[in-house]
Amino acid sequence: MREKPSESLKEIVLLYVEDDDEVREALGNILRRYVNRLLLASNGKEGLALFLTEQPHIVISDIRMPVMDGLTMAGHIKEVKKETAILFTTAFGESEYLKRAIEMGVEGYLIKPIDRNRLIAKLNYLADALVNERRKQTYLRLLASIFDAQKEAVALMTRRGDILLSNVAYKRLCLKIGCEDDAHFASMAGKFSLKAECAKADGEDLIKWLKKSEGETVCLDINGVRQFYELHTRDVDDLLFLEMIDVSRYRQNELRLEHESMADALTGLYNRKILPKIVMEAAQKPKVCCLLCDLDHFKEVNDLYGHARGDAVLKEVAALIRSKLRQNDYLLRWGGEEFLAVLDGDIREAMSVAQKLRRAVEETQIAQLPAGKVTVSIGICCAKIKDLPEFETLFERTDQALYKAKHLGRNRVEGCA
Repeated sequence: MREKPSESLKEIVLLYVEDDDEVREALGNILRRYVNRLLLASNGKEGLALFLTEQPHIVISDIRMPVMDGLTMAGHIKEVKKETAILFTTAFGESEYLKRAIEMGVEGYLIKPIDRNRLIAKLNYLADALVNERRKQTYLRLLASIFDAQKEAVALMTRRGDILLSNVAYKRLCLKIGCEDDAHFASMAGKFSLKAECAKADGEDLIKWLKKSEGETVCLDINGVRQFYELHTRDVDDLLFLEMIDVSRYRQNELRLEHESMADALTGLYNRKILPKIVMEAAQKPKVCCLLCDLDHFKEVNDLYGHARGDAVLKEVAALIRSKLRQNDYLLRWGGEEFLAVLDGDIREAMSVAQKLRRAVEETQIAQLPAGKVTVSIGICCAKIKDLPEFETLFERTDQALYKAKHLGRNRVEGCA
């Protein structure tokens, strides 16, 4: 059956090197009909020169030739462009040459006299592979261009999390958050400050987590600024397409509005609307402590200097107390001149913090007061809680401790019984 030339051959530039003029002319006439362009040379030196100037895709060469043999020429070609496909033509009895050719990594050989069908079949195979690879690279460049045109961070990955293709936005994001390696999604996932369990996963488990998190928002710390990204995935055959949509502006607006709804208008501290969140977090901890702080004789401040100046004093004291607490501690304006701090830890730690707060208030010159000083009484109670009713019980005991501090002379700290 006659072998049909592949359409891929029409895209191929082929170099044929043969020292026998008649053989070169005869085979050249056949090859010329099938390939895009045919180059002819009579020895290895001519063939190498043509290769360097024309960069053909496939080289067919005799092994034994004058001036420069085929093996030497092939060695130079592979050094310049390793992926160049090389076929040798040889006579029977040249097994030693063939062994060296195979060790060199050539793509095959043909025994003289050359059978047309075997020649075309071999060329079809090589041409199809070359053209498919070229089209694949063109497709990848086009896909990369399309990816890079996307504003959002996108990546194409395997089911093990290996990144096959990602756009400039994704690479820049990896760079900003200090990913050691952007070739695997685990590097990115390990930086998420929300959904921390993803950082423990790898491979298939990580991809399962990613698909389960469809549409959810993760938070990344970028140079000290929290950025929010919404995750979306799509299956692409056996691959996964990831899109990370920057929703920071919307999320930050939500957080701002949420904070404003939970903020005291005068001091900027939290108000009681934050309690459900505090209780939810406290339920996950071994114990929490409440510190209820009440400014001593504050009614006299309002009576003597007016409510405007009294408000200014409250703002100053609130800022002072906030500055003495840890970043993760909660501080609320409970009402009037009362402030509630909610801390992690045990009673000894809470007592230490409370005494520091009391001394700080007592020793600070208050700019809005002619006398320059105010004092604070503090009640403390610690407990393990799991819901709002248990928190309310803890608060009642804290309030009783504050009453005791007031009863015993003010400007002091008392714990619950």
